[in-house]
Amino acid sequence: MNENRFYIYALLDPRKPGRYEYGDICFLYEPFYIGKGTERRCYDHFKPSQIKKCKNPHLCRKISKIQKNNQKIIIL
Repeated sequence: MNENRFYIYALLDPRKPGRYEYGDICFLYEPFYIGKGTERRCYDHFKPSQIKKCKNPHLCRKISKIQKNNQKIIIL
């Protein structure tokens, strides 16, 4: 069994550059979501089926607005 199957990821808004510091962590774009996942979880947020049945309306609206501007969300 692999003990490192989980990872933490951040979704960053490419429309909002800047310096966002949280303790020892620094982002160059505004983070709007921090998640824990396995395998390809960080990409699931962008599936049309996920956006339609979204449990977090704020997150889904943010993702939709970024995509409508033809920009790509930054995943770390």
